[in-house]
Amino acid sequence: MVAIERALAAADPSGERHRLIRAEGAAHGYMCSARNAFQPAAAAEGWRLMLELFDAELTGKG
Repeated sequence: MVAIERALAAADPSGERHRLIRAEGAAHGYMCSARNAFQPAAAAEGWRLMLELFDAELTGKG
């Protein structure tokens, strides 16, 4: 994850536009209810954050 954090910091030094959010204890696929890795609480938060991002970026609010 260090490489990802460095890349994000280089692309957006302010940390306002790009950020890495980790869902503790969640594995790849945690937002997909059809997978064994599904984590309902983490998925709900992930979807909330993603829809918030889409709203901000696609409506010009961001």
